[in-house]
Amino acid sequence: MVAEIKKAKYIYYHCSRFKGKCPEKYVRQEVLEEKFSELMNKLTFPHWILAEVQQVLHDGRAAEQRDREETRGRLAAEADRLQRRLDVLYSDRVDGRIDVEFYDRMVAQWRDERARCLRDMELLDSADDGYADDALEILRLVQNAHHEFAKRPPTEKRRMLNLLLSNCSWAHGCLTANFRHPFDIIAENVVCGAGLGAWRQLRWPVERQL
Repeated sequence: MVAEIKKAKYIYYHCSRFKGKCPEKYVRQEVLEEKFSELMNKLTFPHWILAEVQQVLHDGRAAEQRDREETRGRLAAEADRLQRRLDVLYSDRVDGRIDVEFYDRMVAQWRDERARCLRDMELLDSADDGYADDALEILRLVQNAHHEFAKRPPTEKRRMLNLLLSNCSWAHGCLTANFRHPFDIIAENVVCGAGLGAWRQLRWPVERQL
């Protein structure tokens, strides 16, 4: 659809007729905005849900951090143990208590194992637990999407729609659209009147789009 200004102040949308003649009538911008606003109202949920989900995400992040610290401690201990073995092995080789073939074989094996421990520690240190912050930011956005949409200027309204929706179409006076992931999960929970048990599943990995 494309916009067209009438009488220098009214904005109407109509089919671009890219595929030929279209039977759809012109529609006022205000009508489209109202339809989009009604659609976004499907994302509205009680404030207590946000507070509960925030607590769930906080607890989950704390538990994951504890697990990472415990795993890192085990890996560090294993890396130290392997280094001590390598030190003893070197002393035994210098003192002639073991031959070169055995030394070379065990050095290669224990160095590989220690390197694996160090790599796993680096992965733990670089782990991103920012999904909780991203999830909460998305929840705050969509919780107020219905009210925020009405207040935004046209360019920001378009940005909100592009962020939240896909496959929008207008036919026979009706608007149809799909919510993008993960907003589709939120809309589904709202429409179904889901309890906290369902909302606890909203610990999705999200790309920061805001």
